[in-house]
This record gives sequence, structure tokens and C-alpha cells, in this order.
Amino acid sequence: MVWVNCMRLLLGCSLAAGLFGQTWRFDLARYEAPAGWKEERGRDAISYTHIAQGTFCKIELYNSREGSGDVFAEEWRQLVQSVFTAGPAPRPVPGVTPGGLRYLEGRGAVKFANTGMWGRLMVFQAEGRVASVFVVASNEAAMAARDGAVQAFLGSLRFGGGSSASTVPASSVGVAGVYMGFRPVRLGGAEMGPRWYVLFKDGRVYEDLPPEGLWEFSGGNAAYWGKYQGGQIARAGARVTETVVEGNGRMTVDGTQFVKCAGVDGLRLEGAWTSFADANDPALMQIPVGRRPLIRFSRDGRFVDEGVFRSILQGYGDAPAGQGTYEIREFSLVLRYAGSGVRRVAISGLLAADPAVKNEVLFLGRAQFNKRR
Repeated sequence: MVWVNCMRLLLGCSLAAGLFGQTWRFDLARYEAPAGWKEERGRDAISYTHIAQGTFCKIELYNSREGSGDVFAEEWRQLVQSVFTAGPAPRPVPGVTPGGLRYLEGRGAVKFANTGMWGRLMVFQAEGRVASVFVVASNEAAMAARDGAVQAFLGSLRFGGGSSASTVPASSVGVAGVYMGFRPVRLGGAEMGPRWYVLFKDGRVYEDLPPEGLWEFSGGNAAYWGKYQGGQIARAGARVTETVVEGNGRMTVDGTQFVKCAGVDGLRLEGAWTSFADANDPALMQIPVGRRPLIRFSRDGRFVDEGVFRSILQGYGDAPAGQGTYEIREFSLVLRYAGSGVRRVAISGLLAADPAVKNEVLFLGRAQFNKRR
């Protein structure tokens, strides 16, 4: 989860324009982002923060997890006591959002870095899973002052149900698809790094493969959006790139050639992949499990993560190693950890290689993973 130092929140954090009125997705949830609140995305949560007159309020929506028994007490332990100095879970009371969703709620004083705050945890049960929203503020008055925005967020909240109109590109439709190429990591440098372009069926272009892949993707970095028209890619406020789409699964952008990636929907893998350049380096197995940059997959849909999110994929949060089941769809690898939530990371093969046939190299996020023999 993404938690920032409370003093940085109060003194150094600037507001970002909200995307109010648009429906966004995170894990099982659909919602409208509060206008004028700063968004932060983590592997396990997405948050919105508002700062004014020396006080702050933060709404954090967490990934769902499997849960049974006293789910409120467990969520309080995992989400509140693991981050804040807080007492035992308060006795929850039932509540209903303005949109009709039922939840269990508890409130109480918490501390972070010896600074007192006020927290409100709401625990929902949806599609057989547990999902939570935690609201934390400088104090009760600061939370009450933002109650309208919090209620609007809760009123927009929905869980479950797939998107009726997927925005994911279909590789069978014209030039739409995910394209991959290599460019210098630094201007004028010799080291090359992977780059992606996503061409959507409606003519939109996203100049990257989103970190979590394309399943239920919406939003992303506004600066990365453009339009493809007449063989060129145009981005708002920027020059038109020199782009030629050749129509045979290739395109050239400012002199760099990109090729269309093979689809990965329903892909099942067998073997182990590591970020080590030499996948069979004996030093790899000397790294303790928990921080070892290695992940194993089996064709029965199961995986064992030996520490990839605490080593090479640290940008997705300091998530512990574990195991569970996996699913690959729309260039997203969805990892469902036994008892510890869901994580997603973009996945693609090497250029046009079909990972179902040739998978010695896979890309998880921007990182290259090599298959062990």
C-alpha cells in the first residue's frame, strides 16, 4: 500500500486535478474519483488525498481478498494496526452507502509517527470476497469537513461485474494491438530498453503498456494518451510523431521499429522465470526465499512467488512472497495469493514471439524475466 509520511502530507504534497464524473476501476471496485484529490496508486491499494488549511484527509481503497470469520477484526489488524499505532478493533456497526452497499464500520484514534489522527474503516463483502475502504484524517473535524466528498465517493462505489465495453485492443482488428520495440535507455546511450505502444480500436493510443496490464485498464497517465490517424500519432500539446504503420504487424515511431505482440489471453506457463541475466546462475538459489527474484508457474494455473515483489518488482509495493492461482488476460498477469489478496502486473512476450510456444523471455512490467533450464 502507498502510505506517505504525515508531515510530507501536510507540508509538501500538492493537489492534483480530480477526474470527477468518470468511472474508474480498481480490483473488484468501480467508483468516481473525488474532484481535486491527489491520486496515488500502489500494488495493494489506490488512494485519494485532500489537503487544506493545514489538515488532510485520505481515502484508501484496497484490493479484495478471500475472507471468513471475523473479517472486520482481520481487516483492522492488516490495514490499520500494521501501519498505525492503534488499539484493538472497535466493535463494528452496520452501515449503508448512499448507493445501497452494506458494510461494517469502525472508527477510532490512531497514530502515525507519533502524530495523532482519526481513522474510519469500512469493510464490504462482495462476490464472496472482502474489500475495504479506510479513511484517515488529521482529526475528527478534518474528516467531518470532507464528509461530502467521502459520501460522494462511497455513493459511486460498486463491486463486481465486468466492463460491458472493453477498451482493450483486439489484435485481429486492423492495426489495433500492443506493439513492442527497443530504444536507448538514455539519450545518446548504447543501452537499450523495452518500450510499448497500445493502439486501441477507436483510434486512441497509449504510449506505454500500463504497469498492471490492460485488464480493466482506464485512465493511466494523461500525458501518455494520443490519437492515431492517417499513419501518425499525435499527443495533446506535443508535436506529431513520425509514425508509419506498415499494416503487417509493424510500425516505425521516430525511427524505432515496433512489432505487434502476440496475444496472451488464457496463457498457461510451465517452469520458473527470474530477472537474473543468467537464469541458471547458482547465486540465484543462494538468495533467501522471500527476496529471491524468481517466480514459478504450472499449467494447472498455480504459481509460487519466491520474492519478485521484494526484489525486482519493488515498484508494486513491498508485498511478501507467497503462492496461489494465476490468470493471464488482456496483457495482465493476475496473481491471486492464498489469503493475501490479488496483485497484477503487465505481461508480454519478446516482441512478436508467441509466449505459448516461445517463452524463454517474458516481460513482467518493464522487467525482463528469463526462463531457467
